[in-house]
Amino acid sequence: FPGRKIPLRTMLGGCGFNRETTHNYRWHGLERGHIEFAIWQYTLSGQGALECEEKSYLLNPGDAMLIYIPQDHCYYLPESSGEWEFIYLNLHGSEVMRIWKEIIKRIGPVAHFEAESSPASLAWQIFHRKLSGKITTPNQASSLAYQFLMSLLDELLPGGDILTRPPDSIVAATKYALNHISDPIGVDELAKAADYSRFHFSRIFKKWYGLTPLQFIHNIRIKKAVRLLQTERITVKEIADRCGFTDASYFCKVFRKEFKTSPEAFRNNKTNK
Repeated sequence: FPGRKIPLRTMLGGCGFNRETTHNYRWHGLERGHIEFAIWQYTLSGQGALECEEKSYLLNPGDAMLIYIPQDHCYYLPESSGEWEFIYLNLHGSEVMRIWKEIIKRIGPVAHFEAESSPASLAWQIFHRKLSGKITTPNQASSLAYQFLMSLLDELLPGGDILTRPPDSIVAATKYALNHISDPIGVDELAKAADYSRFHFSRIFKKWYGLTPLQFIHNIRIKKAVRLLQTERITVKEIADRCGFTDASYFCKVFRKEFKTSPEAFRNNKTNK
């Protein structure tokens, strides 16, 4: 995939279709390096086998492995099967691994999906899009990885309870905004702090907070300005500078629009103290 080494929080690392007929096909999860990535391998026909965390599983049509590297597992074509035909996706990124491990903890390393299920259908779509050269940028690859991840959650954990707090990437962006509020920050800076593309970040951010990133920045600037007006005897220009407004005149214009009064009048009103 394009730009697969770019450190986005969700990313497609690879995909493929395979038909194994030799019994020397065998992969060990602790012998494939130390870089974390997730594997979704969906059986189409035949039968595969998985040994994971001291348990054994036979993988029949419709069964998918949800495993990751590095992990104590081994999957292979068992002697009892003449072939194993499957499609697979590899995904990496911190958000992928956070959700992946939680899914495994809840349901185990094997799950069954109907052929028309959203994850199975989306995996085929990703495969054919890559095959036809229609995934050309890291942002497209990241967006598809996130879409696939959410389809798994909808299928396996429809309550969505493992996402009751914002992803670490979104939390990192909000912390960045709070720590750099006096700087001329915008959506691009927050998206970079989250390791997402601008479009992908804006969509996820609004899903969690109900605000666009620019609305969020505006709100925390105004709140900080109010706090400074209430607690510190500094000039309006200093407040504008500390809150990231381009100049005092613009700050006064924005403040008046928000509160129907000037910053000085707001400060002098004892009911606001």
